[in-house]
Amino acid sequence: MKEDAEMDEERNLIPSTEEFAQDSIEAQLAFLHNLTPPVLEFAVQSLMYAADYLQKQLARCESPIEQLMYFALDDMVRFDNGFLCYQNIPGQVILQQQPTIKTPKGEFRPDFLVTAQIQDKEARIAIECDGHDYHERTKEQAAYDKARDRALTAAGYTMLRFTGSEIWRDPTACAEEVSHVLTELTSVRF
Repeated sequence: MKEDAEMDEERNLIPSTEEFAQDSIEAQLAFLHNLTPPVLEFAVQSLMYAADYLQKQLARCESPIEQLMYFALDDMVRFDNGFLCYQNIPGQVILQQQPTIKTPKGEFRPDFLVTAQIQDKEARIAIECDGHDYHERTKEQAAYDKARDRALTAAGYTMLRFTGSEIWRDPTACAEEVSHVLTELTSVRF
């Protein structure tokens, strides 16, 4: 077993989030400093657009776990030539936040909806981020969630639920699970 001093020394070798961010910012500023003024102007406009877009998307999330999941899912879906495409596979994959879905049993609003039209296959995956503060705190809430899952499944949606702990631990793994389900539903290897 390692001594406490050795463990402290190892921890000091790993940069903190703040140190990593500072190093990254300095590297980006050095890169921008070397651009010509016309190119820099376009780069700044692009960054402003991206920051505005990101701010709007994160504002739609109702919790930090939804924000983490959004980043992981958004990373899975790529923007390419005006269409959202999944890792350059021909087709269309769209990530929506809190869409209203109408079913014969009522209207429901999952945290995320991933729809995919790839070749002749279609997939619709409703995703819930189950934070401890809201989901399954009461028997009534648990029953509502289960009934809603059944209604969405009957309407042709695949339901995926992730706990807050799963998302905090590894949001990328959660998004990869969505990717695996897309693979199964569309028979296209991603």
